[in-house]
Amino acid sequence: MEYRQQSLLHTGDYTINIPLNLLVEILYLIPPKSLIRFQSVSKLWFSTIHSKIFVDLFLTRSKARPRLLLSSGGYKSKECFIFSAPEHDNNDNDKSSTVMARYHMTNFEPGYYLVSGSVNGFVCLAGVVPRLHVCSPIINYNPTTRQIVKLPEVTPNRIRNMYARLGYDPVEDQYKVLCVVMARSKTKPEHFVSNGCGIHHQAAVMEYWQQSLLDDGNCTRTIPLDLLVEILCLLPPKSLIRFQSVSKLWFSTIRSKVFVDLFLTRSKARPRLLLSLGDSVSKEGFIFSAPDHDNNENENSSTIMARYHMNNLEPGYYLASGSVNGFFCSMGVVPWIRVCNPINIYNPTTGQIVKLPGVTPNGRNMYARLGYDPVDNQYKVLCVLMARSRTKNSQPEHLVCTVSSSQKQEWREIENTAGGKYQSIYGETYIDGAIYYGVGKSRIVKFNDPFFFFFFFFTNMKTIISSLFALSLLSLSSAHDAQCHFPAIFNFGDSNSDTGGLSAAFGQAGPPHGSSFFGSPAGRYCDGRLVIDFIAESLGLPYLSAFLDSVGSNFSHGANFATAGSPIRALNSTLRQSGFSPFSLDVQFVQFSNFHNRSQTVRSRGGVYTTMLPEADSFSQALYTFDIGQNDLTAAYFANKTVEHIGTTDVPEIISQFKNTVKYIYAQGGRYFWIHNTGPIGCLAYVIEWFPLKASDFDSHGCVSTLNQLAQQFNDALKQAVIELRASLSQAAITYVDVYSAKHELFVHAQGHGFERSLVSCCGHGGKYNYNKNIWCGKKVTVKGKEIYIGKPCDEPDKAVIWDGVHFTQAANKFIFDKIATGLSMACHRQ
Repeated sequence: MEYRQQSLLHTGDYTINIPLNLLVEILYLIPPKSLIRFQSVSKLWFSTIHSKIFVDLFLTRSKARPRLLLSSGGYKSKECFIFSAPEHDNNDNDKSSTVMARYHMTNFEPGYYLVSGSVNGFVCLAGVVPRLHVCSPIINYNPTTRQIVKLPEVTPNRIRNMYARLGYDPVEDQYKVLCVVMARSKTKPEHFVSNGCGIHHQAAVMEYWQQSLLDDGNCTRTIPLDLLVEILCLLPPKSLIRFQSVSKLWFSTIRSKVFVDLFLTRSKARPRLLLSLGDSVSKEGFIFSAPDHDNNENENSSTIMARYHMNNLEPGYYLASGSVNGFFCSMGVVPWIRVCNPINIYNPTTGQIVKLPGVTPNGRNMYARLGYDPVDNQYKVLCVLMARSRTKNSQPEHLVCTVSSSQKQEWREIENTAGGKYQSIYGETYIDGAIYYGVGKSRIVKFNDPFFFFFFFFTNMKTIISSLFALSLLSLSSAHDAQCHFPAIFNFGDSNSDTGGLSAAFGQAGPPHGSSFFGSPAGRYCDGRLVIDFIAESLGLPYLSAFLDSVGSNFSHGANFATAGSPIRALNSTLRQSGFSPFSLDVQFVQFSNFHNRSQTVRSRGGVYTTMLPEADSFSQALYTFDIGQNDLTAAYFANKTVEHIGTTDVPEIISQFKNTVKYIYAQGGRYFWIHNTGPIGCLAYVIEWFPLKASDFDSHGCVSTLNQLAQQFNDALKQAVIELRASLSQAAITYVDVYSAKHELFVHAQGHGFERSLVSCCGHGGKYNYNKNIWCGKKVTVKGKEIYIGKPCDEPDKAVIWDGVHFTQAANKFIFDKIATGLSMACHRQ
């Protein structure tokens, strides 16, 4: 991090590189004529301005976009004038002219008139005498370049009228003209379409509908999807909620991420959140939602559309950061007291308030900025503490807190590698997970968690304010529009994701396993589906077949190498001796490597093999999932090792082996990795019951605190390993998935999520936790020649968190999946 004293126009030894997204946002604010000049700045600017994406976005979003008005000469005139008027922007000077430019057309046929409105700056004109035997040709005109494109002539045959309409096909990126020729009497009209090369008769594919959109007859009017989206973008949000019930198409369209992003970016109904709070002693606040001004002719009409009432918050709060996806950040107005009021994150729609831990300013000014990380799907708050006067120790302190309503929150200090000093902050927005804000008189800071700081220098305050305003255009839109698509899943793990591996190798997991969903045992140590099953469902893929299962398996969409009891590090014991699987992570990788090679050899034989084995490209495009590590910790604990010894000696070795496996898969073409951390093992009955424990060993929720701390120590090491893997595997997208927090939330607030029992198993026998390692779930005994269950399930498994003292129920797995599911849409993007 270094400070640059030169301005952008300085011709020193180095130049500043403006991020492309920031450059694009700035260019949106520039009038078209300036864009033409700015093409010569550099090759990057030239290619950016000429790109189709920028042109489309500029036409859609730029405030400088003109509206074209036509004024032509007389019937015999060969001249025409086109006037360009900007969109009204609530100009206070009513007498100011809105005409910005005039384009003069000459040397074309007399008597032309505008037959179709402006489409992306182009207009369509036709002769005023369409009744002639041969009509004057339809022309398309570009006022900026004065280019005229004459279309082939159409013969209306004297007594028929002719109409033309210009349109744009965004799929084929073509401008097309529809020409309708119709008789004055009631006869079927003819339709012609020009694609720029000629006129093609389209009567066979044109059909007239006699019913209106609201007709209840037998004929149903289907609105084209692109037209439907454009209509829905004009509706207010409350109407969209009601319109979800019109049809499945409307429901899926309105709920789709593409439409939501488009609506937030383009909709005229998009609200701006304005905050109004009470006085310094008030505990009430009001948030007002106002739409963008739309040239309302009634100047006395109010623009306030909705009001959200906040109460029960600390007095004297004020808005500390602008709205981010409908959320905003507030904090107390007295940040220089010894302990400041906590920073709050507020959702005005639901009324939910998330209070962050307190920060001690110690006499320093405090600023807070809210941002959104689209990769981890997390909201984060940046807190900056700075001295009021410039001293030797006036280096600002930067703290970051990840917002969560379900896990412990804490501030962590972020190193400012730049070493820069500043005493004031103003303005903010976020793009691609980064928060931008202004400091000093001529700088913008870009902060990107976890540790990057960048400074952009501008020549004056006006430039920096304009740039921040440009950045704010993206403040309510997602940074990544593209959804991830994975053709296959390859899973590595233990019983938390085993879909039949151990059952195939050592005997089927019998009933009542699988009873809640599959109706019979399905190789899973659960009453139904696992988290990996819900992941497959969400990606539109079938459930994964276990690699070891040779009966009824299909590997066309991936394979599951997980087996119950598997550790990362191989154990020197058999399954019968220790209860742990011999298929450790290194063995699972060998199985995958063999499968990778042999599957393509067998698939090349054709026939049925092509439907049962994955395509070659699937291995590089697949999602590689990991849920393993719990058995390494419990095996060491059962071997009577101390928690301290496991954390300091075993964990580093375990993590090292895990990192090597990821690298091996990467070397074989794997690029997308989804890595679960381990859960709170101190809350599982089979761990709690292993050794006698004292009351002081338990936390307030009934879990063994030292074992949960061990799990967190393992997770910290795993997260650090993920960071290192991201740095060393340049083409890999690696997602660290925090299932610990989701699982811990179930144990802490089970009843709040609809569960009646948290620590007590649903299926088992005896004891405080309905668990006995000698009487497992599904065990039968013979009494008087009749088999009866003694390890029987509860009546309502969906009300229990734990299934059998070791594994989670299907209902709990669904809860866990819902907590992590949003990250799947970003799992193909590198951080």
